[in-house]
Amino acid sequence: MERWIRDTGYDGRAGGACEGRHAVRGSGAEPPLSPALSRTLSEDRGNPVNIPAFGITILKKVYTFPSAKSIRGILTMDTGFLRVLFDPGRFFEARMQDRPSLKIPALIAVVMGLIGAVSVIPMTDITMAMLPAEMQGLGLLMTIISAGVAFVGGLLGWIIYGFVFHLVSMVFKGQGPLERTMEFTGYGLLPQVFGGIIGTYFSFQLLSGLNIPPMTSPEQMVEFSEELVSVLATDPLAQIAGIVTILFTIWSANIWVFGMKHARNLSTRDAVLTVGIPVGLYILYLLIKLAGWL
Repeated sequence: MERWIRDTGYDGRAGGACEGRHAVRGSGAEPPLSPALSRTLSEDRGNPVNIPAFGITILKKVYTFPSAKSIRGILTMDTGFLRVLFDPGRFFEARMQDRPSLKIPALIAVVMGLIGAVSVIPMTDITMAMLPAEMQGLGLLMTIISAGVAFVGGLLGWIIYGFVFHLVSMVFKGQGPLERTMEFTGYGLLPQVFGGIIGTYFSFQLLSGLNIPPMTSPEQMVEFSEELVSVLATDPLAQIAGIVTILFTIWSANIWVFGMKHARNLSTRDAVLTVGIPVGLYILYLLIKLAGWL
């Protein structure tokens, strides 16, 4: 496009031509078109399509419109969340140029907490159904308490992970502020947001179909609770949910390795050990639980 304008002397104004073959086009304020878009506007090299001046101007405006830039950013992983997920090394390297900020990591942790709060609803409903009729009034209070505990658990998970990574990295002479460690740890929780959503879906599917018989004695409640534990340990949906949790935890661990490498100025080997030791122990616990040994 720009080559054509220079060669033809056409600048898109009513007069149709610039003052010379190599005249400067307009004020130069408009950003240049990409080679890909220029090729789409030409039949082949050196043979431009006969597009009116106003058409060229519209195409330029559309291409440089903010929403179009946003789409290009998503496709090229200029958007932060995509880069965290698929190119964490470059993301954290860029973040190191700015001051530590816990706003977005805290928001991710809050979303984790909200997902956890929603995920306990099916189990709370089952617990309420098991209670005698005279105790049904406690149902709302139990739901609020259970959801609150799950929400706080999401925030505590972020804090515990961050502190553990910071402490373990000290063994490898890591250097960097705790605030930066917490920031990068929070970003690493992003895959678990998606894992939590999938796990919550499986939880609803699994527990919503249970038939809860009427119970009038504590012995019946204990017996049903034992059966419920057996179902949760052997049902295929529960097994899939456990595997999903492990896979998304591994994804988070991959992000945390790059995060600790930059936040604590570690070698790749030391960053892998900093993250791998605690996360590996947690995954081992999940596998043992999944196998029904706990």
